[in-house]
Amino acid sequence: MTLSDSPTTTEELVAAVERVQVALIQAARQFRTMDRAGASQSARSALAAIVKFGPLSMSELAAHEGVDPASVSRTVRRLEESGDVARRTSDMDGRVNLIEVTESGLELFLRSRRQLTEIIVDRIATLPAEDIGAIVALGDGLELLVSATGSRSA
Repeated sequence: MTLSDSPTTTEELVAAVERVQVALIQAARQFRTMDRAGASQSARSALAAIVKFGPLSMSELAAHEGVDPASVSRTVRRLEESGDVARRTSDMDGRVNLIEVTESGLELFLRSRRQLTEIIVDRIATLPAEDIGAIVALGDGLELLVSATGSRSA
């Protein structure tokens, strides 16, 4: 289905996308202040990428995070110092170091995610059933949005 086949007008879609952008920014800010696991936002994000995609080179991690390599380098150094990630040489190319999550890094990531999820679920549980249903559907919608707006080859 294309937009021209959709019952949604272009103006409605633009307005909805603008609302989603604002809501995501606000949600990200709120979620950062809710985390109680002790990891910085950049550390949690880097750990999430490594957990999801497996061992990554610094440049791959920077690309996943959408930040400059120097920023990733600082984050990885802090995670290394705390024992949450480790470097190893790539089996495919001995010149490349891969960053992989350690057991303690995985525990930190899972604890952070679990604590944030518990806080959010507790707050959502006070809403009316139809609002909870809309939030559940939002998860599917956001995954579709990420898929539709992801990077494309030029």
